[in-house]
Amino acid sequence: MSKKITFKSKDIREALAIKTSQFRTWVENLPPHSNMVKHERSAVKYDFSDLIYFFVIKHITDTYGISTSSLSKVSQEIYSSLRSPQSIKHRTFLLVDFSNRSCKKLLQDKQIDAEGIVIDLQPIHEQLLKYLGVVPEQKQNELPFGLAQVI
Repeated sequence: MSKKITFKSKDIREALAIKTSQFRTWVENLPPHSNMVKHERSAVKYDFSDLIYFFVIKHITDTYGISTSSLSKVSQEIYSSLRSPQSIKHRTFLLVDFSNRSCKKLLQDKQIDAEGIVIDLQPIHEQLLKYLGVVPEQKQNELPFGLAQVI
């Protein structure tokens, strides 16, 4: 039986390089985490999908400057979209529509049929892999000049 990988708050803060106060603000104000029952003196455990979710939240706040109160209107939808199965063959994007309070996944070859912010998940996945220590396959390029004798 395989063990489920879990993360504590400290692990997520370390992965995102954020302060405790920032993480606490997200957890207290962004559904679904704000709706979770928390017990005193017991650490909340997060799974891999939660880690991806917080990477996306950080990306949105850093890139677009969107406030936590605005994010709270769509955070549940973002969370649900990230937990749904995704294609590994195509580059995946999220379309976040604040006016309709919706979020859906898009594939690279699909046309956008709504208004909102389009978020490329590729750089977020690269940051996540870097944190986890999984290095993508390296390519060896040839130098543009020939070999020379060193004396």
